[in-house]
Amino acid sequence: MILLFAIGGLEVGGLTGLSLSNFSDRWGRGTAVGAVLDLKRPLLGFSVLSYRSPSIPFKEMDFTFSYRFGFQGGVVYSIGGHYILSDYPFSNNTLILFGGFGDYSYLSSFEAGASYSMYGGDLSYGVLQVSVSAGRLINPRGWLDVFAFLSQVSDTSTFHLSRPIFPSVGVSFKLLLGHLTPYVGVWLGEQFLTVKWYGLVAYAYPHVYRGGAFAGLTADVSGIRPGIHLTYDRMWDPVLRRSSTRFGLTFSATASPSI
Repeated sequence: MILLFAIGGLEVGGLTGLSLSNFSDRWGRGTAVGAVLDLKRPLLGFSVLSYRSPSIPFKEMDFTFSYRFGFQGGVVYSIGGHYILSDYPFSNNTLILFGGFGDYSYLSSFEAGASYSMYGGDLSYGVLQVSVSAGRLINPRGWLDVFAFLSQVSDTSTFHLSRPIFPSVGVSFKLLLGHLTPYVGVWLGEQFLTVKWYGLVAYAYPHVYRGGAFAGLTADVSGIRPGIHLTYDRMWDPVLRRSSTRFGLTFSATASPSI
């Protein structure tokens, strides 16, 4: 799940993605705005997040870079990273490096990637993550994806974690209905400080996510792909030992795939 978003705007150039997200949980509410600039092989991203909470309000800026190469026989490689500035001390001055490859055809896809996150400018507190996903066209209008994440945390005592390993698996299904593509998905297990959405989104707040579901709809209109996306996640704060659920709503607009 590293490269698919990048491939979507491969031959478009210019501004190729915009998103507006709003989410809420028992501790507060947040809003995030993001943009992706496609410079052919390089891909630049920028997002601003504001989280309003009576206990820990904070703002965050995430600068993202990805470079793609290969493109032979449907295989694409990508390397990149995030640099995060925040007034929340843990995630300020965070550096995240990621890389991976994808092998794509009309009937199937396979993606694998890895990332290493150094939070708060502290090299001693890192998170190593590997991820894989595989997709298959199961009938003329159906596409099935399965995916898995595995993360290892170098320091469990700082955030009162009971163990250093966090595995998760999930599945999603989308219908290819011409200009409309509805999708649904679910995942189980646990995730901590995960790098998602093809390397372009990094979770920089130390909650443990314990399963979730998602659904949405995208459309192709004159070379633009607007979309609406819903998410539901179960969360656990290991420091304060409190649980919550989080609901998210995202509106997006990206360039329609050109390959």
